[in-house]
Amino acid sequence: MTNADANIPWKVQAMLTETVQKLFWMVLAERHRQDSEHNLLVPRPDIVPQIIAAYSIKNAVVAASSSLVPGPLGMLTALPEVILVLRNQLRLIYDIGVAHGQSHDLKEEVLAGVLASSLGVGTMGVLADQGGRLLIRKASTHIFTQVSSLIGRKVAQQALSSQISKWLPGLGAVAMAAWSRYTTMQVGKKANSLLSCPIVITADTPVADPLHPKATTLPSLERIKIDALINLVTIDRDRAPSELAFIDTILMHSEFDPAMLADIHQSLISDEPRLVDYTRFIDDPDASLGLLIDLVALAQRHGGIHITEAMYIKQVGRILGYESDDILMLLEGNVAMPDMRKGDL
Repeated sequence: MTNADANIPWKVQAMLTETVQKLFWMVLAERHRQDSEHNLLVPRPDIVPQIIAAYSIKNAVVAASSSLVPGPLGMLTALPEVILVLRNQLRLIYDIGVAHGQSHDLKEEVLAGVLASSLGVGTMGVLADQGGRLLIRKASTHIFTQVSSLIGRKVAQQALSSQISKWLPGLGAVAMAAWSRYTTMQVGKKANSLLSCPIVITADTPVADPLHPKATTLPSLERIKIDALINLVTIDRDRAPSELAFIDTILMHSEFDPAMLADIHQSLISDEPRLVDYTRFIDDPDASLGLLIDLVALAQRHGGIHITEAMYIKQVGRILGYESDDILMLLEGNVAMPDMRKGDL
């Protein structure tokens, strides 16, 4: 990887951070203009699931149309689609707020706080759920910039997660579509949960943020993912050189210390399955999708997915909370969206 390639993640993050701040005002201006033309939704909480479903499909279609090129440059070429997905997610938050009768309180801080919370990043005290009320802090320019930076960094990590498999021919668009649909559904569910509560606007003083407790010292998600990949390699007792090369490539770009790398390589030659706590991924949509994509990419490395590998991937996907259609979409490389009437929401 060249120095220019190594700088691409930082470029993506910087561009997204700058764009995020503009998107809040753009979406609000757009919706306020529609409000003046009487084109907005009327308060109807019962239609929120349909709103979430519609935006999830819309974003999956947007992402599936992205033209990923091989190599790190691919994510730069897909950046317009990533930004459009993000803009649609902000529109989704606003429309859910309107459906709950909150249109008068939908300010920049609300959009930023709900989006940050749904992405699993800190809200810098902008938003807190306390006693059945949604407390919103009027943020200073400095705080608002910090929240936007956190969101931009997280979205960049999501878009770049599992980047090795996203650069594989034929899988990039499928991965982007699955990521867009899943994360949009998560944004919608979080927005529905938060915006169903009464909104209380507070002064520019920090409010407690119980939505994001401090992390405890547990094995990193990257380490757990490696164990899951090792289990997939050994499940059919066939350690193909192409599969081992795939894992070696991931390890080359990891920050594991020598002792950890030695333990991982020892696991690769053992037939004993690794114990994997998949529940650690459930509250981290980008990490869970990255795990699923890497499992599929690894299984495809030796000419096709063995039935035992497919069963293992399906089992992991169900534990992570994915619908069967989403798992099959990744396994089959089919970007066609499932029929939402089957009860995906």
